[in-house]
Amino acid sequence: MGFYEDIEKSLLEAIEMENGNLPLIQKENMPAPTYTVATTKQKD
Repeated sequence: MGFYEDIEKSLLEAIEMENGNLPLIQKENMPAPTYTVATTKQKD
């Protein structure tokens, strides 16, 4: 994926999060509240 495709994907995902269409989980042991999309596999 190129730079612009990555930006587009990230912006579309942010819109879905804002609309409440993607379930979010809070990551533990972070200095500030940090949330990730619950449906994707995250690397820690």
